[in-house]
Amino acid sequence: MARSRRDIPFGPQFSPEQTPLPALLAILEKEEGEYERLRRAIEGAFFASGSATPYNRAKKADNTTLALRDYGIIERDKATLTEFGKRLVSLKDDADRLYTEFARHILLELNGLVFVRTV
Repeated sequence: MARSRRDIPFGPQFSPEQTPLPALLAILEKEEGEYERLRRAIEGAFFASGSATPYNRAKKADNTTLALRDYGIIERDKATLTEFGKRLVSLKDDADRLYTEFARHILLELNGLVFVRTV
């Protein structure tokens, strides 16, 4: 997996409250392969309600794809699942295994241990 230039992943719209991982993975499984289609699906599922402007809703959905990329779930094209992303999709219906795998990835592959030690 090619790492971004950040030391820790970018994730302003990537949170359990805003974009629950199992639901997000279901969208990725269905819509992967074409960025605009995926971005629109994320926008519709998670950012359609509220008072945000259409621009801001689209920006939030794009930020979600950036986070997915930085977490190694989708490729640099912001549309195609990585091998790790495919693994998470296969676990989307088993929350315990899904979150264990994701946490392990964050700790071991994304400088999560460094972050924990710093805190």
